[in-house]
Amino acid sequence: MKRLFPLSIVIAILFSACSLFQSESFTGKWELKLLGDYEDQIEFLVKDDMTFSVNTVVDYNGRDFDVKFSGKISEDGKLVGLIYAQGQQMGELNGKMNYENGEGKWNAAGMGGTWSAVKKK
Repeated sequence: MKRLFPLSIVIAILFSACSLFQSESFTGKWELKLLGDYEDQIEFLVKDDMTFSVNTVVDYNGRDFDVKFSGKISEDGKLVGLIYAQGQQMGELNGKMNYENGEGKWNAAGMGGTWSAVKKK
């Protein structure tokens, strides 16, 4: 009986420690990779309310454009976002996320492609 008691405590501690290392949230830093008619990598932050917003400068046909990506991830992982260029809505992002990565499609101003995202550790 004396051996079972300490062994059960060790097992309980191990299970607790393992659950601490699992990321059960969308919040945190992510890297977005756009592929298609325009290609780029952009780092963004998902806040506690499951929203994201990032501003970047896009070089397209030799011109720089101020672009903003913003949106929300639902509890089931559905991502819906908008793309703004020079302050005007120009397109959207749609897709599916899990706690480690995601993928979907984007379109903006007659261009389009796919995107993927990976949560940074």
